Amino acid sequence: MHDKQDSPWGWVQQKLPWLVAGAALLVYLLTLNRWVSLASLPLVAKVTGWDWTPAVQSPLFIVLTFPIRWLPAAWEPVALNVFSALCAALALAQLVRSVALLPHDRTLEQRHRERSEFSRLTIRAAWLPPLFAALVCGLQLTMWEHATAATGEALDLLLFAYLIRCLLEFRLDHRESWLTRLAFIYGLGVTNNWALIGFFPLFLIALVWIKGFNFFELRFLARMAGFGILGLLLYLLLPLVWIFSEGTQLTFLDVLRSNLATQKAFLINIPALRSRALLLSLTSVLPVFIMGIRWPSSFGDTSVAGALLTNFMFRLIHIVFLTFCLYVAFDQGFSPRRLGLGLPFLPFYYLGALSVGYYCGYVLLIFGEAERKTWQRRSAARNLVNSVLRWAVAVALIAVPAGLVYRNLSQVRIHDGAMLKQFCQLCAQHLPAKGTTILSDDPVGLLLLEAYLDGAGASENHLFVNTRLLEFPAYHERLLKRFPQQWPDLLAGEEVGERIEQLHILQLVSDLVRTNTVYYLQPSFGYFFERVYQQSHGLVYELKTYPTNSIFRPALAASEIEENQAFWSRNKAGLDRLQGLSQEEYNDAHYVADYYSRAANFWGVELQRDGRLEEAGQYFQLAGSLNTNNVLALANLAFNKSLREGRPRVAEATKSLEDRFGRYRSWETVLRDNGPVDEPDFAFRLGQVLAQQSLFRQAMILLGRAQKLDPDNFQIRLALANVYLFAQLPDRLLQAITDIESHFSAKPLTVTNQIELIRLEAGAYFAKTNFDQAEKVLLAAQAKHPQDLALLESLFEMYSAAGRTSNALAVLDQQLQVAPNATRVLLQKADVYITAKDHGPAFAQLDQVLKLEPDNVTARLYKVFVHIQNKEYPKALPELDRILKTDPENVQALTYRGVAYLETKAYDQALLALDEVLKLEPGNLAALRNRAIANLQNNRLPAALKDYETLRKHMPRTHAVYYGLGEIAYRRKETQAAVKNYELYLKYAPAEGSPEQKEEKQLVTNRLKELKAAAR
Repeated sequence: MHDKQDSPWGWVQQKLPWLVAGAALLVYLLTLNRWVSLASLPLVAKVTGWDWTPAVQSPLFIVLTFPIRWLPAAWEPVALNVFSALCAALALAQLVRSVALLPHDRTLEQRHRERSEFSRLTIRAAWLPPLFAALVCGLQLTMWEHATAATGEALDLLLFAYLIRCLLEFRLDHRESWLTRLAFIYGLGVTNNWALIGFFPLFLIALVWIKGFNFFELRFLARMAGFGILGLLLYLLLPLVWIFSEGTQLTFLDVLRSNLATQKAFLINIPALRSRALLLSLTSVLPVFIMGIRWPSSFGDTSVAGALLTNFMFRLIHIVFLTFCLYVAFDQGFSPRRLGLGLPFLPFYYLGALSVGYYCGYVLLIFGEAERKTWQRRSAARNLVNSVLRWAVAVALIAVPAGLVYRNLSQVRIHDGAMLKQFCQLCAQHLPAKGTTILSDDPVGLLLLEAYLDGAGASENHLFVNTRLLEFPAYHERLLKRFPQQWPDLLAGEEVGERIEQLHILQLVSDLVRTNTVYYLQPSFGYFFERVYQQSHGLVYELKTYPTNSIFRPALAASEIEENQAFWSRNKAGLDRLQGLSQEEYNDAHYVADYYSRAANFWGVELQRDGRLEEAGQYFQLAGSLNTNNVLALANLAFNKSLREGRPRVAEATKSLEDRFGRYRSWETVLRDNGPVDEPDFAFRLGQVLAQQSLFRQAMILLGRAQKLDPDNFQIRLALANVYLFAQLPDRLLQAITDIESHFSAKPLTVTNQIELIRLEAGAYFAKTNFDQAEKVLLAAQAKHPQDLALLESLFEMYSAAGRTSNALAVLDQQLQVAPNATRVLLQKADVYITAKDHGPAFAQLDQVLKLEPDNVTARLYKVFVHIQNKEYPKALPELDRILKTDPENVQALTYRGVAYLETKAYDQALLALDEVLKLEPGNLAALRNRAIANLQNNRLPAALKDYETLRKHMPRTHAVYYGLGEIAYRRKETQAAVKNYELYLKYAPAEGSPEQKEEKQLVTNRLKELKAAAR
C-alpha cells in the first residue's frame, strides 16, 4: 500500500498546484499593470473597441474576453490584465502538477533509489522541485511582464502548459480522455498561437513515444483528427464576424487568409527566427528530450571503472542542464529575451522551468540521504559532494527567486502603465474639451490617446484619424459610419478604387483645418503640410492654414512661446527621470522618451528659427539626452553651438548625409522618428528631396532657411531658385536671381553658374508668358557663348514648349554643329518631326542614328511608334523582333508587339506578348488594359472581367474601363450590371472626343435604351 506522499491524491500533486496558483495570482495582482503597455495595446484595443476595425487574429482570446466589453470603459484594460494574471497563475499550476508527475526512473541510479508506483518523486523534499520550477518560471521577467499585462501570451502559455500536462496524465493512468482533450485544445490553440504549429512535430513525437504502436490504430487517429479539426474551426469565427460587419470590403476568404498568412510569415518567411528557435531549444527542448529517455541498465561495459565513468557522466549532464536552465532564467546572452527577435517565446521559458523541476528532483534524489545496507560503505569525499550539492539546491531555492525578484521587480513596476498614462494626460491637457479632429501617422500614439480619453469618458468628444489609412476607401466608410456628423463624405457619388488620390486627401485635410479644430500628434511632413503648418502646444500640434500669399508660417507669438516654455519647465523632473530609464531595456520608456525627444527637437527648431539660440540649444540637448539616436537633434545641437560661439560652419566633407543618419536608411524614417532639422547641410539636401517630390512649399522653407544659415553657398541659392521655377513663382525667381547677382558681385560667378542663372531668368519670363523677353535673354547669352550646349538646350525646350517647330529644329542643327555625332540631338529632331506628324524627315534622323549606333534601341522604338501611329503593323513587327532578339525583356517593345498583334486581330499572339509584359511589370496598367481588350475581343470573358476589375480598382473614373465591363455584362445578358457600367461610362466619358469615341458613346447610348426597354 502506498503512503500518502506517493498517492495520486497526495498534496504535492493535488494541493500544491493550487497553493502556487493562489500565491502567483496574488503577486501578479499586486504588480498588475494599471492600464496598458505597448505590448498589450494592440490586443486590448481590439477588445475594448479603441481599434474599431474587426480583429483577424487571436480568436480564442477575443471570445474569452468578450464579456469585458460590458464593463465601464475605465475598467476594461485592468480587467483584461487581471484575466492575463489569472491565465499565468493557472499555467504555473499546470507546471507544478506536471513536475510532480515526471517519472524518476530514467537512469539506473534513479530506479535503485525511487521505487514508488509510477516512479514519481517520494522523498521528503518532493515538494521542492515543483515549487522551484514555479518560482523560476513565474518570476522570470518576460513571464512576469506578460502575466501583468493583457498581451494574450499568458493565455497561449496556459494552453501550452495544459497540453504538456495532458501527455503526462495519460502516461500515468492511460485514460483516452486526456488525449482527446489534448487534440481539441491543440486545435483551439493553433488558431490563437502560431508557435503551436512549430511545436506540433515535438508533441507528435512525444505522443508516439508514450502511446507506442497503439498510436497507429485507425480509430484512435480518426478520433484525434476529429477533435483537432473541431478546435481548428475557431479559425472561421473572425472571418464570419467580418462579413457580417457593415462597411467591410473584405471577403470571408480574405480575412481567413490574412490570419493564416501571418502565421505562415512567422513560421516560414523569417529564416532568422527558425535559427534562433533552434538555438533556444538547446536549453529547453533538449533537456526535456533527455529526461524523456529511459536509459538501459548498462551500456555493455561490465568493468567497475566503466560503470563509475558512466554514472559520473550522467550526474554531470543533469547538473549542467540544471545550471544552464537557471542561467537562462536570468536573461543572460543565451536566452529567449536576447535571441527572440522581440518575440516573448514563453514556451521555451516554460520548458526550461519544467527541466529545472526535473533536474532539481534528480539532484535531491541521487545526492540525498538514502537507505544504506550495513555492509555498504561510502567515502568521506562522496558524502561531502552529496552534502554540498544538497545545500546548493537549498540555497538556490532561496537565492534564485530572490535574485529574480531583485532583478525584475523594478522593471515590472516601471511597465505598470503609469508612464504611458501620464504621457497621454500631458498630450490631452492641451486639447480643446471637445469638437477636435485628431490626426496622426503614428497609430500607437493615436490608440494610446484614444484609450486615455475613453477611460476619462471624453473620447466621444473627439474624432481620431490615422492618416496612414486615408488613402483607403474602406477607412473613409468606417469613419463616416462612426462619425457621420463630423467626417466629410469625400467619396459621395463617385466610384473609387483601391486607393484615393493624394490630391483629394490634401483637399480634405485643408477643408478640415479651415472649418474645424484639427490637431496632429507629432511633428510631421508630407503633402498635407503643403497647405497647413503645425503650431506647438506641448506634445501636440494644432494645424493652421498658411497666410495668404505667404510661403512661411507667422512668427512665434509671445503666448505660444510662454505656453510651451511653461510646459517643458513644469515637466522637468519627469524628464530627468525618463532620461535614465531611456538608456535601459524599457520599451514603454523608450517610446515615451523618443516622443519627448522629437517634440523637444521640434520646439528647439522653432526657437532657433526665431533667433533664441540659447534656449534652442537647451532643447536640442534635452532631445539628444532623451534619445541618443536622434541624429537630427544632435546635428541641430552641433550647429546651434557653432552659431552661439560665432564660429563658421564646418561641413563634414568625409561623410555623406545618409552616412550621418546612422541606423536610418531614408529621409522618411529619420524625420518621422527625430523631428525637424535646422542645420544647413541637412536642410539643403532635404529641400532638394522634397522638391523632387513636388512638395515645393516645404522645399522652399528648408532651402530658404539653409540660405539664411549659409548665405555664401551658391548651390543652396541655385536650388531655391529652381524650386521657385517649378512652383510657378516667376516673380520670386527673378528676385532670387537679382539677390544672387548682388550677393556675389564682389566675387564674379563662374561661366557655368552665370549660364545657370540665365536659363532660370528665361524660364521665369516664359512662366510669365513673356516669350519675347525669354527668347531675348537666351539669344543674348547664346551670342556670347555660341558653343554652350546648355543654352542651346534651353532654347530648344522653350521653342518646343511654344510650339515653334522650325525654331526648335534650327537650334538642334546648331547643337549638331557643336557635336556632329550627338545621337541624343538626332533623336530630339526625330521627336520634333514625329510630333509635327512629318514622318519622312523623322525616319531620316532615325536612320542616321542607327547608322552611327546600329543597336540603338530608342531609335528603333521611335520607328515602331511611327509605324503603329500610321497603322503599318507589318512594318513594326520586324523592328520589334530585332529589339527583342538582343533584349528579350524590353517592356516597351513587348508592349508595342502586343498592340500590333491586337490591332491585326492576332489575339493569341497579342496575349502572349502582354502576358510577358505583366510578368515583368505586374503594375503596368497600359499592358493590362490592352490585355483586357484582347481577352474581350477574343471572347475570353472570365479573363477579360478579371483584368477590367483590376483596372477598375486602379482607375475608378476611367470611362474605357466601364465600357469593357458593360460589354462583358451585355454579352452575358446580365442586364443590371450592363446598365450600371454603361451609365458609369457615360458619366466619366469626355464631353468631346475623337470620331471613334463619339461612335462608341452613341453605341453605349443605344445599348442603354435597348436594355432599359427590355427591362420594362
